[in-house]
This record gives sequence, C-alpha cells and structure tokens, in this order.
Amino acid sequence: MLANLSGATAACLASFALLGPDVLAAGACEMPTFRNESGRFSVRLPDAMKREQEHRSAYGPTTTGTAFRLARGDSEYRVQYFDLPRLSAALLPDRFILQRAMSRLVEHESGRMLLQRDLLLQGYAALIVTYAISADGGSLKRALLVLADRRLYIASTRWSVSQPDVETGEQFFGSFVVWEADGS
Repeated sequence: MLANLSGATAACLASFALLGPDVLAAGACEMPTFRNESGRFSVRLPDAMKREQEHRSAYGPTTTGTAFRLARGDSEYRVQYFDLPRLSAALLPDRFILQRAMSRLVEHESGRMLLQRDLLLQGYAALIVTYAISADGGSLKRALLVLADRRLYIASTRWSVSQPDVETGEQFFGSFVVWEADGS
C-alpha cells in the first residue's frame, strides 16, 4: 500500500502511525516545495509538478506560456505563467489585465462564477476566483491570478464537488510565492 505513495506522504503516514495525531499539529507533515527557477515561483504540493508543452494564451494578449501540472485522484493542481508584451503591460492597468484574464479563463471552461476577490500578493495585484464547471460532471475550480511586473501567473486547483481536497488546496494557494528576475 505504501509503495504507491510519494516519499513525503509515506513518511508522514509512518510518523502518524508511530507518534499519533500530535505529529500533524507539529507540522511534521508539511508538503514539499516545488520550485521553478525560470518561472520564478514556488508552491507546496504533495508531489512534484510535471512541465507541460508551451502553449498560446487564451487569457489575455496573445503570448506563449508555460504550464506545470499535478493530477492526483480527482484533483488537479496547475501553475501557468505568461510574459506579457511590454506595450500591453505598460498601457493597461493591472486590474484590467487580471479581470480580462479571469473572464477568459472562466469562459474558456464554460464555468459559472461563484466568488471573486481582489487582493495583493507580495505587493502585486492579484485576483482569486472560484467557479463551477458543470461540463465535466460537476467540478469546482479555484484560481489565483497574479500580475508580477510583465508576468501573469495563474495558479489553479480543480476538484470534484463530491470529494474536494480543500486542505491541500489551501496549502497550495497559501504557499504560492513569486520573485523578480534577480532572485529577490
């Protein structure tokens, strides 16, 4: 049974079996950090993300993006990033770019908006949205859109309405960090 689990998950279960529930409260079972230097982001996930082919943006000005994905049971975790054209980034307000990207994201998946909130992440304009996707049998999707300089990040989760993985999703979003090209 443990052979099918990641090393971190198996170690957490073994610690739980030996030490009991206090190991969870002590934070011994935190998820490992996935860090991508060229993408300039990091995030905590139960397993490593796999890089997907580069693709064209459907969420804003036409640009090529990079995506990383982890599928786990009925859940999916994804981080995409797109470098926006200099002129678009210079002329369009951050909130406009985020709103347009969010609208296209939800529309692209034939979703129905449930929640939308503006926020700042590390001083950058951000937007968090939750929407329902009925076409695939009833999934919920949550996305964090962050505009850091000219780079648009979209960190998202998808899970079945009947089996939401809320705890992993909260750790995923709560751990998402971006940094500037010089490493700061």
